[in-house]
Amino acid sequence: MRHRGVVVEWRENSFGFLQPASGGFKIFFHWRDIEASGDRFRRLDVGDVVEFEYDECNEHGLKAARVILIQRAAETEKAS
Repeated sequence: MRHRGVVVEWRENSFGFLQPASGGFKIFFHWRDIEASGDRFRRLDVGDVVEFEYDECNEHGLKAARVILIQRAAETEKAS
């Protein structure tokens, strides 16, 4: 099942956290979980809207998997 969320934290060393649109705890994701087409670099920015699936992440609980960019933060700001 796909879920929507917003990137609330991105660390340049390749991981970050999403805030699910449904609320709740922030969800960890790694750059390898970002699905990018072609030669696009797997990078997200704070404020980007994404879709993702939940996956289990050892003792740390849930993490995001199959993260897909829906809308860049800059595009969201222009639409407002």
